[in-house]
Amino acid sequence: MTPVSNQCPQCEFTCSQKGTLNRHIKQVHDKIKDNQCPMCEFTCSQKGTLKRHIKSIHDKIKDVQCPQCEYTCSQKGTLKRHIKSIHDKIKDVQCPMCEFTCSQKGTLKRHIKMVHDRIKDIQCPQCAYTCSQKGDLNKHIKQVHDRIKDIQCPQCAYTCSRKSDLNQHIKMVHDKVKDVSCPMCDYVCCTKNHLKTHIKMVHDKIKDVQCPMCEYTCSRKSALKQHIPLCTGELNCSAGEYNVIQALGKLGFVKDVDYFYNQSYVVKYKSLLKWDFRVLYRGLIIFIEYDGKPHTEPVNWSGKMTEEEMQFNFEEYKRKDKIKNDYCEQYGYPLLRIPYTEFNNIDTRVTEFMNGFMV
Repeated sequence: MTPVSNQCPQCEFTCSQKGTLNRHIKQVHDKIKDNQCPMCEFTCSQKGTLKRHIKSIHDKIKDVQCPQCEYTCSQKGTLKRHIKSIHDKIKDVQCPMCEFTCSQKGTLKRHIKMVHDRIKDIQCPQCAYTCSQKGDLNKHIKQVHDRIKDIQCPQCAYTCSRKSDLNQHIKMVHDKVKDVSCPMCDYVCCTKNHLKTHIKMVHDKIKDVQCPMCEYTCSRKSALKQHIPLCTGELNCSAGEYNVIQALGKLGFVKDVDYFYNQSYVVKYKSLLKWDFRVLYRGLIIFIEYDGKPHTEPVNWSGKMTEEEMQFNFEEYKRKDKIKNDYCEQYGYPLLRIPYTEFNNIDTRVTEFMNGFMV
């Protein structure tokens, strides 16, 4: 007996059972989600989908074993996708906008959202970072905020947060593989990022990393870090802070005896705030703050920050400055703020300010 074919009136879907057709219409076309998870906000169209959700998300049962590796999961469909992408390495889903191929439609959707549409609609709750995927947000929080390094190199003491970082470390440090070539010269390196930096610095000669305290520019953050100690002497501080140290030294104040540099003291915002200078003189507590450019306007420290990240950092500086100002006003502590525009007058500003207490 030939099975009866039921045709969907809205698309090319066919099936043998009317119940299957009704479920298809409800889920795909009407998009009715009337099955509510009792443990979270998840909703779906079918009871079977809800059962699978509870099993995998809440009960975390992984009783489906891959026959080719140690991978386990909750659903047979998940196992099929795993075998297709990991073991069979079948990439039969083609991006319509580029040469990218993958195994799953979901992977293609994420690729289009991230690469072509450039949609970053997932916001980090702790900073201005945005991304396209929840997985990227979880990696960001783990690496940047929680600072968890639970992946250990099997060949040395190196630890990191992501497998990709470990693979890059092994390739670069242990295997010493240099398989990325510059198209403009004989330079070879381990990663595409290294190549980008090389082209930017050597061929394009772009210097978009600006020292916030002076006119120095460079191509890389690491070069800026090297510049600051050279600019300010052995102390790893800004040029403005270094000049304040020099001015206090001329007045006879000794570091870590008469004043303390870059140490936290009483005031808190998320954590204890550090003051540039806390001077102790005849029972007085005197504060001096050197306000670099980031205190007055958004600054692109790395050359890669978004406008949102720059604005976020600027607002953070303003909040911290206000907290310090309010604290000094409330308790009557003298506070001298020197803006970076007064860089050439730091010695005069500090001397005149401190002389008011040394009469």
